[in-house]
Amino acid sequence: MDEAQVEALLERVGALAAVHHEAGGAHRLRRFERFDPLGDPVAAEQLGRALAERLAPGAHDLVAVWDGIDTSVLGYVVGRALERSVVRIYDHEGLITASAPIPAGARAVFVAPAILDPQQPRLARALMETRDATLASVAALVDVGDPGERPIALVRLDSFSPDECPACRRGEPLANARVSLAPGGRNG
Repeated sequence: MDEAQVEALLERVGALAAVHHEAGGAHRLRRFERFDPLGDPVAAEQLGRALAERLAPGAHDLVAVWDGIDTSVLGYVVGRALERSVVRIYDHEGLITASAPIPAGARAVFVAPAILDPQQPRLARALMETRDATLASVAALVDVGDPGERPIALVRLDSFSPDECPACRRGEPLANARVSLAPGGRNG
């Protein structure tokens, strides 16, 4: 699957949107929105397989995901493609733990739709180390370009300085910040 096909699938499932916006002082032309693999299982399967194909063959013994439906389904597809077990990692009352045993010496890949919380791969790495295993790679459908570890990704979101932003050069205004209403009508 080429990059145009991947981008079309990500747009179809609502994960990518063409939005001229500011992020961390830089301008971007696309934004990661969300990934709902249950909304389009065929696209989720295709994206997960494409992500698995980006990983070095035989480099991983285990797929690790942060606990959640979106990451669990994506991890399942990647694990199935790699023929590897999937372990969910979660925070249980301040203790980071796993849903299944992590074998000593295992080399894991941490999989997510996008790394929106850089703490999650760090915590996964620390957990692996306590089990004498290694977090060998981090992989995501979309690299949102935040500082820190750059994941193996199907798509990278480009950032531009305001002076070099193509949308600004065309005179396009920045989109307003995303507004989500928490229960009770208050911004979350």
